[in-house]
Amino acid sequence: MMYLLATLLSLATVSGFYLSWKQQASRALWLSIGLLVVSCIGWSYAAGWEYGLVYALCIPSMLVWLFIWQQRKSLGVNKAIPHSPAAKVSAKLAASHMGRLLVVLIIQALISLLLTLVFCYLLPLEDVNRMALGIVLLPLVWALLSYQLLQSRFYWRSLSIQMVVGLLSAGGLAVQGGLI
Repeated sequence: MMYLLATLLSLATVSGFYLSWKQQASRALWLSIGLLVVSCIGWSYAAGWEYGLVYALCIPSMLVWLFIWQQRKSLGVNKAIPHSPAAKVSAKLAASHMGRLLVVLIIQALISLLLTLVFCYLLPLEDVNRMALGIVLLPLVWALLSYQLLQSRFYWRSLSIQMVVGLLSAGGLAVQGGLI
C-alpha cells in the first residue's frame, strides 16, 4: 500500500513540475518540490532509506516520459540533406591530436595513478580498503586531469604543473614506502 502511495506522490510530483513549466508558475514549482520531499519520505518508509531515496529520485525520471509522450509532435519529413563543410585535416593537426592522445593515455595515467596512490596511503585504512578506494578514485582523477589539460588555453603550462605534481607524488610515495 505504501508503494502505491509513494508512486502516486511521484506521479503528482512530475505532474506538478510539468504544470509549473507549462504555466511558468512558481507556486506550482514550490508545491512540486514539496511533493518530491514528501515522496522521498514515502519511498523511504516503504523501502528503507537506501532504496527509498533511489526510487524517489529515479521513478519521476521514468514517469516524465509520459508527459514527453503527451507533448510529442509529428513533424514533416525534411527532404533537403544538409551539407556539412569539408573537414580541414592536415598532417600537423593530426600529429598534434595524436600527441595529446599519447599524453592523456600515458603521462596523465601515470600522474593520476601516483596521485591516487599517495592519497590512499595517507588515509588510515587497511590495504584492501585502500585498493578498493584506489580502484574507484583512479578513473575519476584521470578524467579530471584530462579535462583540465584539454580545456586549458595554456596547454604546456598545465602539463608542466601536472608533471610537477606527479613527481611530488612519486617522492611522497618513496618517502612513505621507506625508499628515501
